Amino acid sequence: MPTSRTYRWGSKTGSNRGVINDVGFIESPTGTMVIALYSLKLGDRVTGECALSEITRTAMQVTGMI
Repeated sequence: MPTSRTYRWGSKTGSNRGVINDVGFIESPTGTMVIALYSLKLGDRVTGECALSEITRTAMQVTGMI
């Protein structure tokens, strides 16, 4: 996330065995994004969280938020 004070975000993560999920929002000078991600069988927790992080970063780049 950018460190500028013009960005706000919040999220609620969760996980069960073999499942990593996250739902959250990002407010920026260009708009607000709400994103919900659910993963199944991505390996361990770290692998799942990294995958969800990359998806979010890509969505922010594609929409011009960053």
